[in-house]
Amino acid sequence: MSNTDFYYMNNTFDGANGSRSPKCTVDEFLTDGQQITLGDTTVTVVSTSGHSPGCVSFIFPVKTQSKTYMAAQWGGTGIPKSMENKVQYKSSLEHFAQYCHDNNVVVETTAHLFADNGYAKLNNVVNSTSIENNPFYLGQKGIDDYLNNLSLEIDNAIANSIK
Repeated sequence: MSNTDFYYMNNTFDGANGSRSPKCTVDEFLTDGQQITLGDTTVTVVSTSGHSPGCVSFIFPVKTQSKTYMAAQWGGTGIPKSMENKVQYKSSLEHFAQYCHDNNVVVETTAHLFADNGYAKLNNVVNSTSIENNPFYLGQKGIDDYLNNLSLEIDNAIANSIK
């Protein structure tokens, strides 16, 4: 996790960080653009604050049928309440979209399976016989549409906050 979210998680005691939320320790703090190698896979960390003060998202390769595709996991599922955080969320989304474009991302995974039909998609992967049938594979246009939809959602949230 990022240093910012570590501080937030361990020093905030309401909402999602209320009494039910365990406090944590961290082996390593993540930073924007950092690359973490796990075996033969390198994961790129993208700072995407807004959803939480130090939210991070990831870009990483996935392999199927002897081919490698680039995947993205947007960590900011859920639009924040405050206007300041909404504006930061919008900026982070633009930052993340650039990383997706630069890395030719064509696969999208979710940080929260309850969102975006995640559980159903996992069940469908079992029966997937080709990448085109994999529900996480969106292709370039699908990734662009996904990011554009997130952008429209945050634009609407900002506009509705101003009214």
